[in-house]
Amino acid sequence: MPIGHTTKFKSMTRQIFLLTLLLYCGHSAIAQFNYPFTKTVDSADTWHNVTVKDPYRWLEDLKKAEVISWFKAQANFTDSVLNKLTYTDMLFNEQEKLDVAQPEQKRGARRIGNSVIYNQLKQNESKIKVYRKYDNENSPQVIASSEMWGENYNIYNYDIDPSEKYVAIYAHEGGKEINEVKIYSIAENKILPDKIIGSYKGFMNNQNGVFYYAQRPTYDPHAIYSHNDEVYKTHIIGTDTVLDKVIVSKQTNPEVMSYTDERYVWEIQTFKGCNYEFTWISSSELLYRKSGTTNKWLNLLEAEDVGYSIYYYNNKIYFASSKNAPNGQIKMLDLNNPTAKPITVLAEQADPIDKEAITQTKNYLIVPLKKNGIKTYSKFIYLPTNKVTASSFKENTASTMYFGKNKYKNDSIAIWRVSWANYPQLTSAAIGSTKEIPSKNIVFNKLPFANNLIVEEIEVPSYDGTLVPLTIIRRKDLKLNGNNVAIVGGYGAYGDAISPGFSETYSILANKGVVCCFAHVRGGGEKGENWHIGGTKQSKPNSWKDFNACAEYLIAKGYTSPAHLACEGGSAGGILIGRAITERPDLWACAIPEVGVLNILRFEYSTAGKTQAADFGTVDNINDFFSMLESDAVLHIQKEIKYPAMLVITGWEDQRTSSWQCGKFAAAAQNATASGKPVLLKVNYNGGHFGDATDKQTAMKEQAKKYAFVLWQCSFDKANKYD
Repeated sequence: MPIGHTTKFKSMTRQIFLLTLLLYCGHSAIAQFNYPFTKTVDSADTWHNVTVKDPYRWLEDLKKAEVISWFKAQANFTDSVLNKLTYTDMLFNEQEKLDVAQPEQKRGARRIGNSVIYNQLKQNESKIKVYRKYDNENSPQVIASSEMWGENYNIYNYDIDPSEKYVAIYAHEGGKEINEVKIYSIAENKILPDKIIGSYKGFMNNQNGVFYYAQRPTYDPHAIYSHNDEVYKTHIIGTDTVLDKVIVSKQTNPEVMSYTDERYVWEIQTFKGCNYEFTWISSSELLYRKSGTTNKWLNLLEAEDVGYSIYYYNNKIYFASSKNAPNGQIKMLDLNNPTAKPITVLAEQADPIDKEAITQTKNYLIVPLKKNGIKTYSKFIYLPTNKVTASSFKENTASTMYFGKNKYKNDSIAIWRVSWANYPQLTSAAIGSTKEIPSKNIVFNKLPFANNLIVEEIEVPSYDGTLVPLTIIRRKDLKLNGNNVAIVGGYGAYGDAISPGFSETYSILANKGVVCCFAHVRGGGEKGENWHIGGTKQSKPNSWKDFNACAEYLIAKGYTSPAHLACEGGSAGGILIGRAITERPDLWACAIPEVGVLNILRFEYSTAGKTQAADFGTVDNINDFFSMLESDAVLHIQKEIKYPAMLVITGWEDQRTSSWQCGKFAAAAQNATASGKPVLLKVNYNGGHFGDATDKQTAMKEQAKKYAFVLWQCSFDKANKYD
């Protein structure tokens, strides 16, 4: 399962820093950056008769006192620099100004009887609360706040069970991805005493008042454990947890808990009215069994590439498959005859299916397709007959997404229209009618300077002639003389596309003359499964070569120049950024790899183990080994090379990408670079894979510092100025 899944690459925020002129003046600056001492050790691995030296191996032991001290010293040094940045306050204040100008949003609103339940982050507060508003009352009541879990918690989301009697509200402590759940009784209007030890996963949709959860052998983010040692249990609300039933474990189901490769149980999916439950062990292996039992899991779909979602209607399942169809197709299997060959309902189209955005209503399956990962249009499948029609709604923005509001009751939908350079718009409608009603819960005012901005969607020839989609967000009056700061973001992994999304920070920067770009490189899903495969394993170099080709295009066309150009990417996008700058350090002034995979050759020795082998390979395979060797950014750091400035960011509680991945890369770059530019390691001690989790204000300030660093290192003070 992708390390950054559910949350693919997100746009971030940037700023500038001026210490003193003495701090940065050619090679003399090297002495000014007095980094904490980093020792090297005589350590190496030998794979397939190739010995690979690893002088920073000692940093992998995140529990060791000297390693903890080293990270603390690096964090303190970095904070001493970032806290003096010139543009931090400007970026923070402008983002806060935009934030305050917007109405307060009621998210996830769901009507239950004579009341509406929703979550909201009020402008004068720093954390989300869950509310219930009765129709006959003027003010809502708070049914859950983060303080109910503890000081360092944030509410993450909530679910409502199929009977609409209970709400499961779950929160995270700091950056830990452990769903600590509390159960709210809708009828009794109170939080119940049920308390589990484990991570909430979801309601069993074919049972009322029952949810399931996972227990790990350890919750220490720095401890390595096997997914085979996890235990899945069900809990009946209102009963003692000693009665909770084990539904999957190594003892009950060794057939799915004994893998030594990348396969493991990710989640269990159930449907109202369905007697079966389903699980995935990989994207091409869907298993099933009778629900509520510990029966052996049986193969239902094999080699179909079903992704990680299926949809249920009248004892039939629907799924997107890439088998013999790189752009995807929708197939249907009748569970009354589970060994039969699946039937194709929607054949492969000219553009790829956006598998993650498929949604369902009572009678329809809505299947979005995207051209180059950007422009969205959808097909509506009427499930009683499998008839396919085009959307009757306007799809006139970069991305138009549909969400079924209550798939068990009706065909009502929410329509979310998204663009790169303005706030989204949300309406409600019912399939069969073209009438749309603007949302009362989520309303955005227009971006004040939206008319200043323009979005360009182009394709850039890569090194081998392949056309790579490139999104450019800029001012309409931008001077194409090479004297503009530009930021290029990328990801290129797991077949995930960088989809349109509005970023206040990118818009603020673009309005000030910064060129904000997204390179849709191979490895992502912008052009279908072939595009994904073209950036995996032995073909992984295509990802960073595509990325650098986009940089060369921006320079050649006068958008920017190497002195003003920055790049950023997170999670698996760390491979992209790390190798882009180590292969072509001359192209870049600044790089921000965040919670990045930067030492891929050692990745399977971390908590995630071999779970990413499908995309990146395993060192056990000789062909994979050499491709991983080529993709490893740490191993491509060389002495006396003039590398760009770097702000390497890690979350100390990150269980997906261990902090030593970033630490080893920063250490190697600090000891090797000859450019005199800073190489800083930022450690978010209250953060995990998705950034600082303290509160909204803290997260905004940290983002402002990050982009201040970009503006400083890209000489924003010398760039073109715009009114």
